[in-house]
Amino acid sequence: MKIITQSEAEQAGFNYFFTGKPCRNGHLDVRHISTKDCIQCKKERAERERAAKRVWIDAHPGVNEVINSVRRGRAAIKASGLTKKEYFKLMELEEENDLLRRLDFPNG
Repeated sequence: MKIITQSEAEQAGFNYFFTGKPCRNGHLDVRHISTKDCIQCKKERAERERAAKRVWIDAHPGVNEVINSVRRGRAAIKASGLTKKEYFKLMELEEENDLLRRLDFPNG
């Protein structure tokens, strides 16, 4: 792999650079210009974070229902073709109308 400094890579418009020197964790890999993190370190950090998240979710029963509810809500907003603001205003009006119906008030 060709050695290219961070400034050379930045001037050339690249997102990565390669120093030829190992990172603090001993990886010999390309690095991001913006963070100077090596790619292998980022992959390992992401895997540790995913594992920690799985452990946390397993320790908190019921959280999957909340996560799935949020995902369904996002999908509904996307499918509606409305902006978030428009969608939530519509939902607010529907909830208000439902409440009025349950209380036997005329809509108006």
